[in-house]
Amino acid sequence: MPRNLSREFFYAAGERAAMDPGQTPRQLPATVTRRPWTLVGDVMTQSLREQGTASRAAAAWRWIFTGQGTSPIKQSAGPGRPPTAEEIIAEAAHRSTREDCAWPPWLCDPDADRRQARRVLRWLTCAADAIPLSDPNRGRYVGARLHFARTDEEIRRVRGWAAHGIQQHGDLPEHMSRWDAEHPWRWPAWWMNAAWLRGTIAWLDWILGDSDLPPLTFKLRAFDPADEYRAQVYRKLSRPPTAEDITSELRHLSGSVMQGHEHQPPAEPDRYPPPQWGEAVEQAHMWLTGEDGKPPADHHGCGDYYPCPGLRRCSCEAAGYCLRGQCPACTDKICNAAWSTIEENY
Repeated sequence: MPRNLSREFFYAAGERAAMDPGQTPRQLPATVTRRPWTLVGDVMTQSLREQGTASRAAAAWRWIFTGQGTSPIKQSAGPGRPPTAEEIIAEAAHRSTREDCAWPPWLCDPDADRRQARRVLRWLTCAADAIPLSDPNRGRYVGARLHFARTDEEIRRVRGWAAHGIQQHGDLPEHMSRWDAEHPWRWPAWWMNAAWLRGTIAWLDWILGDSDLPPLTFKLRAFDPADEYRAQVYRKLSRPPTAEDITSELRHLSGSVMQGHEHQPPAEPDRYPPPQWGEAVEQAHMWLTGEDGKPPADHHGCGDYYPCPGLRRCSCEAAGYCLRGQCPACTDKICNAAWSTIEENY
């Protein structure tokens, strides 16, 4: 067991209620599936620096490793042994009342300390890959940039899957009538799928710095004559966006995604790309940050608007997660076949 995961960690941190040094486990509990151990130790060290040893996040580390102290969310007495997988899932999802906070609580809990504790539990058990730190450059812990949980190599791989999907399943038509452009929810499925995959490629291109066009507001820039000079300068840049650039771009996400829905504004093809494009941007961003394990395109080149042929031979659905090497369809790739909503799983 690496030194920074041993009893010295809590002992040196001055957490008196953590545990007696003699009670430190000799190995990580089976429920802690995050690897490698050195990564766990580095993230734990930084987590306690950020949140403090009296925080709920610190309680989460202690509770999941030893079962000592109180549980981080329910604040119930620890069982004196590492919690089971079922207990961890229930703890991460616990709400005192249904009105406590919006779903999912690990994203929407208004208490920042409690929210971080939920994220620690989910990260350690690989329920999510979002690194449970406030550090804006926390991606460095996994070899990624900014706050991402995916490396550039992984991003390029998924972008390639999306490009393959367009080649296999078809692209948006070169010419589209005005009526069609204004009614994206009446499109045939393969148009919707192409818009999704195009949105995926546009977002990942921009994140990698391979395109200088922001994937949601590029039309706003292109059609604003007063800003044409700045647009020309911007197009000459070849760099990945900063965290501030990403935050600014995502402010337009809701306007793009909600176009044309019932009781929502009509689609504006001159202002925004199609809503399915925006949906893909949202999914791609959630995957990049590790909040969602589902990539926006799978290794068959399928997005959310195409019935993936891999489903016909993939045995992951019954398990509820990708079986990887144990499934004949997923020997070396991660599939989306078993994906279901958060509320169904938690």
